[in-house]
Amino acid sequence: MQENTTQKRQITLCQLADQILERRPSILKTWKQKAASDGNLEVISSISSREFLDHVPQILDIMDGQIRSIDTAATSYLNSERTRKMEYHGLSRWQQGFSITEVVRDWNHLRNAIIQEIAQIVDTCPEFRETSLNEVANVLSELIAEGINSSVAKYEEIRQAEAKGHLIDLNDSIEKLQELSQQQALVYREASHDLAGTLGILSSMTQIFHRNSKHEELKNLYEPLAEGLSTATQILEDMRVHSKLEAGQAIIKYETVDAAELMRKILTPYLLVAKDRGIQFEVSGPESLVIETDQAQLTRILQNLMHNALKFTQEGEIEVKWGKTQEDGNWFATIQNSGVLSPPESSLPIGEKMINASISNPHGDSQIISSKLNDQTDRIELPTGDHEKKEEVDTELKVPRSGIGLSIAKRLCGILHGRLDVSRNKDDYGVTASMFLPVRPPRP
Repeated sequence: MQENTTQKRQITLCQLADQILERRPSILKTWKQKAASDGNLEVISSISSREFLDHVPQILDIMDGQIRSIDTAATSYLNSERTRKMEYHGLSRWQQGFSITEVVRDWNHLRNAIIQEIAQIVDTCPEFRETSLNEVANVLSELIAEGINSSVAKYEEIRQAEAKGHLIDLNDSIEKLQELSQQQALVYREASHDLAGTLGILSSMTQIFHRNSKHEELKNLYEPLAEGLSTATQILEDMRVHSKLEAGQAIIKYETVDAAELMRKILTPYLLVAKDRGIQFEVSGPESLVIETDQAQLTRILQNLMHNALKFTQEGEIEVKWGKTQEDGNWFATIQNSGVLSPPESSLPIGEKMINASISNPHGDSQIISSKLNDQTDRIELPTGDHEKKEEVDTELKVPRSGIGLSIAKRLCGILHGRLDVSRNKDDYGVTASMFLPVRPPRP
């Protein structure tokens, strides 16, 4: 009796499978129509019908075999084959440009197309409703669920492979950049060493020539020649410092420093130059600001920023502020120049194109000390004598330095656990440089 029931059930399933197979073209057509009318599946319009069908007809063949089979071994083989075909289908969909969301929608359209045809079969042959419909529904549910899961798994596998490839490429690029950086630093050091020796010899010969020359006209050539050699030497020093920073060889020695006192000391000669040029120079900040930092490196940062401000300010004003920030316990120094006659950014040296527009408003409450600094400056007299002697102070700072001053300052700020923000002023060609450093830097 049980055997007869099983045979009858098997015959009915095979008959239903025959009906579904007969309606296969209609199923595929309905599926294509549903996908094409889905506004979220725009990729459908860019692929051919053959590409759209891909492995689905073979997957439906496997479903047909699963409906007909009651043999456990055969069912196991069909399940394995179905999984393999679905992985191929998922890969094809990725190659065709489907997103994972589009793949899921595509599988759902296929399910709905199959259900629609089965519903029409049952309406025509009601005998399938009680005996076979549940088995077919289970096979179909497993098919669609595995199709979606297989596609998601394949997409994740591809994503991980791509990410791994990108990581390998990125690591290769980083290694090449580090190698180039080391080579560049080596070239800088070798060039600086060789040129420094040559300049030293030229400087010594120039001094000997100045002392021993009997011709007054030749002696007058000494000053511009000496100034040129001094500028070239300073450029080489910048290159040397830059190469050490590139190679990660900067040595930091922390000590307790009064930043306000250091600022006044650094600003005094620049204030002389500004006064001689008729540039308005405004300074404000607390009288004392005790911090821990590397004084030599901080001095180099501030000198580079001040030199840059004076270099591009032929008229107008320079404003310098310093103090503590209110929110994070850091301290700041801001140098702003009007730069009325400074060139547009496109003509600046490459080291001075590092413009960061993310400058914030760092200024907390500060005590104005410009009068005190001006009082100090008033007691420092400019060199006396003829006009040429007076120009010595101006010329020393007016000669353009190399274009890596800002690059050096920015890197040194990073080494001191701070940052340097540089931005163009809205009203003129001027620049605002804002340095932020910790009052107490973290120790290793």
